[in-house]
Amino acid sequence: MNSPKDPIFRFSDLTLYRPSREEPLFRDLSLEVNIGDRLLLIGPSGSGKTTLLRLIMGLEQPDAGEKEFWIPARRPSAAGDPPRQLFSVCFQEDRLLPGLSALDNVNYVLPRAERKRGLALTTLRRLGLSDVEINQPIDLYSGGMKRRVALARALVVPASLYLLDEPFSGLDPQLRDRTLDLILETAEQNSAALIISGHVPDLAERLNARVLNLISTN
Repeated sequence: MNSPKDPIFRFSDLTLYRPSREEPLFRDLSLEVNIGDRLLLIGPSGSGKTTLLRLIMGLEQPDAGEKEFWIPARRPSAAGDPPRQLFSVCFQEDRLLPGLSALDNVNYVLPRAERKRGLALTTLRRLGLSDVEINQPIDLYSGGMKRRVALARALVVPASLYLLDEPFSGLDPQLRDRTLDLILETAEQNSAALIISGHVPDLAERLNARVLNLISTN
């Protein structure tokens, strides 16, 4: 059983260059995230919030430094539970499947047994979507509605680490509060760490999170 102090990953002295920049985007960046951690990434546009998440996912590699991960991509789970991934992601772009309903988009990432349990439907309802909306093609959705579907798709997957890039984009304060409650509940149920990017008033306090200001790493 994992304890709150068990590490998930550690980055040591990462440096990353961009062809369009003379100075590195990251210079000697070190970061460790443990089970149960809450980390909020802030910084102006172009400071590297999304890039840091991509480094964690392995979609980009640093020019120098070391990355270490301690939990395998599919760790053992309790009997009858679906396999637990290392991380589940809500990208900055919604990346939904056009022509499909919200329900089908979320069910797409779930094994058949979880689909039968109605996890996708329950999660979408928790995020304020009506049953009529849930069964509509996402092509008819507003930006804020699509954002909630993308977030639901990330949260239904059991994971050790949730990477959420601007998850509250397009949401009004009431929906934002509802969404944050579900994010925190999901992380607690999975004994998972959270890394969230974005600027929302009082978010660090609500998350009880460490804050990494990426402008100070450049």
